[in-house]
Amino acid sequence: TRHEPMNTPPPILSRSWLPFEPARRSVTSALLEYGLIKHDPAGTLPLKSGGTTDLYANLRDCRSNPAALRWLASVFGGAIENLNEERLRDGQNPVNVIVDIPSAMTPVIGVIAASLGLKIFTIRDVPKPGRVESDTIGRLDEGDAVLVLDDVMTDGASKAKPIETLRKRGFEPVAVMVLVDRDQG
Repeated sequence: TRHEPMNTPPPILSRSWLPFEPARRSVTSALLEYGLIKHDPAGTLPLKSGGTTDLYANLRDCRSNPAALRWLASVFGGAIENLNEERLRDGQNPVNVIVDIPSAMTPVIGVIAASLGLKIFTIRDVPKPGRVESDTIGRLDEGDAVLVLDDVMTDGASKAKPIETLRKRGFEPVAVMVLVDRDQG
């Protein structure tokens, strides 16, 4: 299904907080080493959207590999620290809330939040009956600087709902951070 365009585009920064080289090569090597990425030159790996691809990142598998979980948390944690240094230099509040879009990054976000002292705010795709705010878990407070964090960016559609949910609550995400950008729109 296609999402209707939002009134304003999501705050997606098309740049990296990782130095280009050798960090990108080491990220690719680690993804391969930990079995978190698959490659099929024939392009037959299935995507959630129903399409296929030649390259598939499956960060969910870090749940079974504590070393991969620590590594992913350190990569994202370092990028968040770089973002916060930049925000402080610009006179802005540092990120203090990570928005979780379940479920690929949930364990990684837990490790990052604990190590950096950040709050977690989860936005569910499907509401859980019986809750006051059934589509969220956690609390946002006035002045919170929120960062949407996910594993992969394809066309941005899966990031639209969380951003819309945050905006309805009066919060503008400072950025969307992903490890893999499929550069598909």
